[in-house]
Amino acid sequence: MIVTTTPTVEGRPVKSYLGIVSGEAVLSGTWSDLGAALQNLGNPEHPISERILFQAQQRALSKLTDRAKELAANAVVGVAFDHESMTGGTMMVIATGTAVLVA
Repeated sequence: MIVTTTPTVEGRPVKSYLGIVSGEAVLSGTWSDLGAALQNLGNPEHPISERILFQAQQRALSKLTDRAKELAANAVVGVAFDHESMTGGTMMVIATGTAVLVA
């Protein structure tokens, strides 16, 4: 499965647009834990926080590709990530994109 943030796959024309797909991953913890994770992004002294957020993004991306496969897609274009704070010290990572069939 080709997954890209660009709107097309170079050299592979889109034959069919199959629909918008998304994948979600939820991080649970206290606000201070999640706040610390966000504040420490890119800080080499806090690799655990960065790794947790990276793993959540990978889980969201995996769910996105699973849903694209259900639509018989062979690519997902225009992929974007969003991070949402929820009540109770929980954060959701959401990946969205368009499932397509490319040549």
